[in-house]
Amino acid sequence: MSEATGAPNVSAAGNSPDAWCPAEKNDGTAWLELTFAKPVYATEIRVRQNNAPGEIAKIEAIKPNGTVYVWWQRVDPFVAPSVREIAWFAVRVPQTSYPVAKVKITLSLATVPGWK
Repeated sequence: MSEATGAPNVSAAGNSPDAWCPAEKNDGTAWLELTFAKPVYATEIRVRQNNAPGEIAKIEAIKPNGTVYVWWQRVDPFVAPSVREIAWFAVRVPQTSYPVAKVKITLSLATVPGWK
C-alpha cells in the first residue's frame, strides 16, 4: 500500500512495480481507501496516474465517525494525448467544515484497457 501514498516515485508513464494497481485488469470496479494519520480539513485530492489513466469513477471523503461525502462521481473526463504521459486527476472543493480522516477512490476498470 505504500505505493499509493507519499511523493511520486515513478518517473515515466507505463506499468511499474513501484506503483499501486488493483488485482483485476479490465473488469468490474476496484477501490483504494487511504487513511490520514491525523484528520485534515481538506481542499483537494490529487491522484497521479502513470498507466492507463481515465478510469476514476468516484472520489469520497470520510469523516472520523464514518460519515461519507461524495466529492465527485461521473465518467473520468481524461482524454489520452498523442504521446503517452503521466496524468493527474484532481478534485477541488471549498475547504471542508469537517475533518477528513480517509479518502476513497473508486475505479471503473473496464473504462480504459490495461493495468491501472
